[in-house]
Amino acid sequence: MVVTVILGLAAGLAAVLFHLAIHLIYHQGLERLTQASLPTFLIGSFLLVTVTSGISGWLLTRFYPDAAGSGIPQLKLAFWKDFGYVPWGSSG
Repeated sequence: MVVTVILGLAAGLAAVLFHLAIHLIYHQGLERLTQASLPTFLIGSFLLVTVTSGISGWLLTRFYPDAAGSGIPQLKLAFWKDFGYVPWGSSG
C-alpha cells in the first residue's frame, strides 16, 4: 500500500511538472518570439520545435523505447487478428 501511494504521488508530481514545463516553454518561447521580427520568429520557432522534439525523442529512447509510436497499428492488428485482445504490457 505504501509503495502504491509513493508511486501515485511521484506520477502526479511528474504530470504537474510536465504541465508546468509546457506552459513555461510556450510563454517564454513562442509568446516571446511573436514580439520579434518575422525571420527571428520563423527561425526561433523552428529551433524551439526541433529541440523540444529531439529532447522528447531522446527521453523515449533512453527511458522507455517500447512506448514510442501511437499504438494504432498494433491495436488494428490485434482487432483483426485476435478479435481485439491485447495482452497487458504488450509492446506489439
